[in-house]
Amino acid sequence: LANVRAQENNMTDFEIFNRWIKTIPLGRLAEPEETASAVAFLASESASYINGTDIPVDGARVSA
Repeated sequence: LANVRAQENNMTDFEIFNRWIKTIPLGRLAEPEETASAVAFLASESASYINGTDIPVDGARVSA
């Protein structure tokens, strides 16, 4: 995705990533373990009654 955006905007992948990071209040991309924790929870019995909703795992980007 970064490569496509970079080509569309005549920028490097690095420039696109830096632009994205500036839009995330936590100031960084997620670590794989951070997104995996949310996926594991949603796949668990603890989340059996959760459906039809979005759970953003985005470093507070949506709520900012």
